[in-house]
Amino acid sequence: MSKVCSPLSPRISRLSRSKKKIQLTRENLDEVIRYFPSIVDLIFIQLVSKKYKSLLHDLKENPVPLSKVTRHLFPNIETLNLYSPSSLIFRDGNIKTVVVKYPVPFSEMINKQRLNIKCTQVGYCYDDRKVYGEDIPQNVKLIMPHCYYKDKEMVEFTLPTHITALSASAFEKATSLRKIVLSLHIQKLVNNTFYMCTSLRSVILFSSLYSIGDNCFERCVSLKSLDIPKSVTFLGDCCFTSCTSLREMTIPSQVSSLGNGCFADCHSLSRLSLPKALSYIGSCCFKGCISLTTLQVAPSIKYGHLCFVDCFNLKVQKVNTFRCFGDAQNKLCITQ
Repeated sequence: MSKVCSPLSPRISRLSRSKKKIQLTRENLDEVIRYFPSIVDLIFIQLVSKKYKSLLHDLKENPVPLSKVTRHLFPNIETLNLYSPSSLIFRDGNIKTVVVKYPVPFSEMINKQRLNIKCTQVGYCYDDRKVYGEDIPQNVKLIMPHCYYKDKEMVEFTLPTHITALSASAFEKATSLRKIVLSLHIQKLVNNTFYMCTSLRSVILFSSLYSIGDNCFERCVSLKSLDIPKSVTFLGDCCFTSCTSLREMTIPSQVSSLGNGCFADCHSLSRLSLPKALSYIGSCCFKGCISLTTLQVAPSIKYGHLCFVDCFNLKVQKVNTFRCFGDAQNKLCITQ
């Protein structure tokens, strides 16, 4: 399992955008190497300049996973970082602290604490709920995959403020869930987060959110409307597919494309506002939106295959060309 790189720090981002030739100081380099994906990159960087020759020897913690073969390259590390469940644990040399950098369930964190191992990404999973209850501990930052899968008891849920991420399918098929309030710190909703939450009617999102992933709200058949924050820039494939009660939607101004099947079979969708920045509408995006009567689009927008198929009542306005979608197969009425 490869190391997952976190977003670059503002300082490094500024360096990467600069067009000037940059000489990295040792201080700069110590920050940059945290984003190197493999040991090979670290070995090569030592060959670039004599001032980097002692780089690995000077490091106090490993920025990449270690093996029995590569352990000797980091003789002076005091903190051993583990980047995946398969990472080896070493207790030799100067190592004083072992830190787990990948997500682990709360129960596993408890066990690792007994071994004097620290965990930086503590999650809450289905088994944790059975053992420790529904009150999520303060040190938990992540709701893990399928944590509330097929839950039939939860009706309303407010995410604690210390939760910063939701995993794929976290609430999938939680068929009794009617209302959910996200945490202020949630930046993205990943694939299948609320897939087939058939009773879901109210979703409170915050301006920290920038991405809604594939199938996120697919088959949420009770959802009538959703106020998407202006901060959102991405809507994935089948994001709202078969949300048959969804009546209206305003797409945020920064969204430049709509994923394949994004609103497919939203039979009740009658009002939709598209942003000026929109440049692409994916295949089958509005397939079967039988209640949609008018849609204003920019002349420059590109269209996927059959994006308006079976939209029997739709009239698209402000279109200069309909080469891509104005065929008989789409069964689309177009006015200019």
